[in-house]
Amino acid sequence: MIPQHLVAPLLGLLLAPLVVGVINRIKALVAGRRGPPLVQPYRDVFKSLRRGAVYGEGVASYMNDGGTDLGPKGRPVILANRQIIGLRPDVVPTLGLMVYYDHYWNERWSSSIGWSQHQQYNLSFQSPEAFQSGQYASVNLLYTPDPRLLLGAEFMWGMREDNDGNKGDDTRLQVSFKYAFSSDDFR
Repeated sequence: MIPQHLVAPLLGLLLAPLVVGVINRIKALVAGRRGPPLVQPYRDVFKSLRRGAVYGEGVASYMNDGGTDLGPKGRPVILANRQIIGLRPDVVPTLGLMVYYDHYWNERWSSSIGWSQHQQYNLSFQSPEAFQSGQYASVNLLYTPDPRLLLGAEFMWGMREDNDGNKGDDTRLQVSFKYAFSSDDFR
């Protein structure tokens, strides 16, 4: 579920292309043309989306959010000496989804906005505290005054749910500075 304080900004982002479509249609009508469809900005954005999906067994270590590749499966039997038998390792199914949009305002300013989710289909004997699902959303603004210099700020929201249903979420604001060194700098 989306946190209440994010609903209005997300709604604004979702409706912004429609406003652009209306403006473009009005400009065209004033110029005596029919103009593009109102939904044309949505089509343009959809073409620019970076999106991905992955599903597999034992692929959690390739995901950023957490999870495990192997978990215990079977019918456990506890012997008199407290030894547990009947469990065997098995791969854990994982689903990952991601969608991001990059927008270049001009040659120096750019932004990205996106969301991702990682879902573990945990096995019956995994720990109650085991990672089950996580998702996050982020938006940033980057400035590149020189091809080797990048300055930026990013707002992120994340949520984690464990195997036992415990949930938590967090937000953060991150500021970045990057300088790309070259061997020419030392000559």
